Amino acid sequence: MKPVGMVSSTLFALLLCAPGLVRAQSTASLWDGTTAPAPAQLDPDTTAVEVGVRFQSSAPAALDKVRFYRDPAAALTTSAVHVWSASGALLASSVWVGEGGPHTGWVTLDLYPDVPLAANTQYVVSYHAPQGRYTVTEGAFASGYTAGVLSVPVDGGVYAYGPRGTFPTQTWNHSNYWVEPLVKQAPPETPFFTRAYPGNNAAAVRWDAASGAQTYAVLRATSEAGPYQTVAAGLTRTAYLDTAVTNGVAYFYQVRASNTYGTSAPSYRATVTPAPRAYSLWQTPTPSGVFASDDTEGVEVGVRFKSEVPGIVDAVRFYRDPGAPLEERVVHLWDAQGVLLATGIFVGEGGPGSGWQTVNLSPDVAVQENTAYTVSYYAPAGGYTVASQAFVIPHYSQPLRVEADGGVFAYGPEGTFPTLSWQSSNYWVEPVFRVR
Repeated sequence: MKPVGMVSSTLFALLLCAPGLVRAQSTASLWDGTTAPAPAQLDPDTTAVEVGVRFQSSAPAALDKVRFYRDPAAALTTSAVHVWSASGALLASSVWVGEGGPHTGWVTLDLYPDVPLAANTQYVVSYHAPQGRYTVTEGAFASGYTAGVLSVPVDGGVYAYGPRGTFPTQTWNHSNYWVEPLVKQAPPETPFFTRAYPGNNAAAVRWDAASGAQTYAVLRATSEAGPYQTVAAGLTRTAYLDTAVTNGVAYFYQVRASNTYGTSAPSYRATVTPAPRAYSLWQTPTPSGVFASDDTEGVEVGVRFKSEVPGIVDAVRFYRDPGAPLEERVVHLWDAQGVLLATGIFVGEGGPGSGWQTVNLSPDVAVQENTAYTVSYYAPAGGYTVASQAFVIPHYSQPLRVEADGGVFAYGPEGTFPTLSWQSSNYWVEPVFRVR
C-alpha cells in the first residue's frame, strides 16, 4: 500500500478517545459512524483492492450490517462488502451501488441473513474498491484496539489486490481502512422449523440455528396449551434426544434460544407421539430405473448419509436383483474418516433369492446429528443393483438425507472403505435408523 504519511502520537490518542468506543447501546461498532474519521486521508492508489479489518467479539452476537467510509473525492463506483471467517470462508456479502446511495460519508449495507458470531472468534469484514481511492489512516493499529465487546488485533487492517471477493490478508504500516462490523447486542432470534420424530419410548427434537444464540433450552408439555416444562437447557447443539417419554402419549415441544443479552420467544410447537419406528431412505418394494450391473469384479458399494437427529443404526438394507449371483455379502457401517463401526453378514444361500435384504449390524451404533456416515455391502462377484444419475441432486427422507453424489464404491477386497462416485449413481443401500 502506498505511504500517505504517519499519524502523530497525539492525533492517534485523540482517535482512541473518539465517541462511540464504549456505548451502552443495542448495536456494537468500532467507531462513531456519524462523523468523518480523523485523522484520515484518501489514498491515491487507483488499483482495484479489497480492504478490511480483522475483529472479534467477547460475547456471542449477530452481525447484521457492515459500514465503511467513502471520501468525498472518491469516484462513484459500485462497492461490495464481505464477511469472512478467519480462514477465508465467505460468510455473507452485500452490494452498494454508488449512484443509488449517499455520495460521501459512512455507507451502511445490510446483510441477509445475519451472520452469527461466536465469542472470542476472529472474523474479517471488508469492502472492494474497484478504482482504489480508499480512506486510510496509517499507524492506527500499531497496538490492539478495543471498543466495548469488539476488538481489533495488532495489524488488524488488511487488504488484497485483485477482483471483488479476494480474501484480504496483507497488512501495511498498521493501517486502518475504516471498515467496521455493526453487531447486534440483543437476545437471539426465535428458533425456526422445530420438528420432532418418534422413537421407542423416545422423541428426537430438531430446530434450525437461531441468529445470535449461545445456548438452547427444550420445553415439553402434554397438551398444546401447556404448561411447558424445561427438559433440557444449556444445549449448544440444535438437536435433542428425549428418552423420558412414553409410547402412545402425545407430546408438544418448544425451543428457546439464549445469549448474554437475554432469551428469545419460544418456537412454534412440534408434536410427536412416541412409538417404535424404523426410518430408511426409500419406501419402495421394487426400485425403478435400476439394473443388475454386469460388472464381475469384487466391489464395495454404498451410500453416504446424515441424520438431522441423533439415534441408532441397527441394520443395513440393500436391494438384490433376481439376476445377481447368490453369495455371501457383508454389510458395513463407517464413520466419515473410514473407521469401521459395525458389520453384518448376509448368506445368499440361506436367504430369499431377490428383493430387499435386511442385515442386522453387530453392534448397534449410536449416530450423531448432522454427521456423515456410510453404509455399504461387498459384492464379491459384482452383480450389484445400480441406478445412474439418481444423486445428481440431494435426496431427502426426513430425518435422513444424502448429498449429491452420495452413492460411493471401492474396488478391492471386502472391507475397503468406499469413497469414489460414478455418474451420481445410487447403489440401493440404506441404513435402518431408529430414534432411541
